[in-house]
Amino acid sequence: MAAIESTQLEFVVNTDRDIFRHKQSGTWYMLDQGSWLSNNMLSGGTWSGTTSLPGDFLTLQLNSYWPQLAKAIPPRTRQRPPMPFVISYEPTELILIDGEAVIDKIPGTVLRFVKNTSSDLFLFADRYYLLVSGRWFSTKNLERQWSAVKVAGSVRANSSRP
Repeated sequence: MAAIESTQLEFVVNTDRDIFRHKQSGTWYMLDQGSWLSNNMLSGGTWSGTTSLPGDFLTLQLNSYWPQLAKAIPPRTRQRPPMPFVISYEPTELILIDGEAVIDKIPGTVLRFVKNTSSDLFLFADRYYLLVSGRWFSTKNLERQWSAVKVAGSVRANSSRP
């Protein structure tokens, strides 16, 4: 969090989203596709659309650090509910799979891969393996936590899809 001078607002610095906290009320605000969401907790509770912002947002509207805010003030009513999202306090990778995982064989090998994702997601024996930023992670269950894989020796990864 970083304080915004001459306001009761602070903002989250380590995210690509516009997330603010009003210090006096403790309310969180997030700009989402041109409209505002609010919540009393950052990573829990229910985020909902709001058309009411503290007056300090008018100061931000004029600030060159947040030019996108001018388009979202005054706040307007959302046309549909916000998409669900997750806030993580540790490094995280999002793996999008279109429906249930569809497993396909890689010819000439014992490896299989998840066909309906753009991620480098493989299945070997009873474990899934994921390549992210040059590091391998594994899990037995796609809906559970992943563990970093320690690789002995020299390994070259080719992330091109089969």
